[in-house]
Amino acid sequence: MGGGEMIETVRFSGTTYAPLPGKFEAGTQNINGTPTLVPALELASMMNDKELREYGAAVQDYLLHELSSRPEIRLFGVPRGTDEKVPLFSFTVEGVHHEDIALILDKMGIAVRSGQMCAEPLMDRFGVTGMLRASLAPYNTMEEAEYFVKSLDKAIKMLS
Repeated sequence: MGGGEMIETVRFSGTTYAPLPGKFEAGTQNINGTPTLVPALELASMMNDKELREYGAAVQDYLLHELSSRPEIRLFGVPRGTDEKVPLFSFTVEGVHHEDIALILDKMGIAVRSGQMCAEPLMDRFGVTGMLRASLAPYNTMEEAEYFVKSLDKAIKMLS
C-alpha cells in the first residue's frame, strides 16, 4: 500500500518518504476505531450475558419454527441431528421471485439479503436462481421477529 502522507517527495529521479511513523501509514488512519473501541468491547461483553443469549435463542427458535412450518417456504441450512443453528435463515418461496419479496419487505422496513449470496455454485446445486436471507442480531426482539413473519406472509400473499 502506498500514498497519502507517507510520501515526502516524488521525482523521476527517485522518491523520498516521510519521517517515521508517517512513512508506514498509507491512506487515512482508522479514525473510527478509537471512539468505537469501548462500545465494541461492551457489546462483546454483553454477548456473554446468559439471559440475552436465552432470549436470542427463543427469537431464533420462533423464526425457525415459523419458516419451517410453511409449505410454500423452502428453508436451507437447517441442521440435521443437532440442535445447533446460527441465527441466519436462507429460504425461497415457491412460485415467487426472491427479489420481489425483498422489495416488498424493504417497503415494510425489513432488510433482507436477496440474490445468489456470492455463492452461484451453491445456488446451482439447490436448483434455485437465488434466495432470501434474514439474519438476526443480539438486539433483535420477539416483536421484530413476529413483524417479520407477518410481513413475509403479507408479501407472499400479494405475490401469489
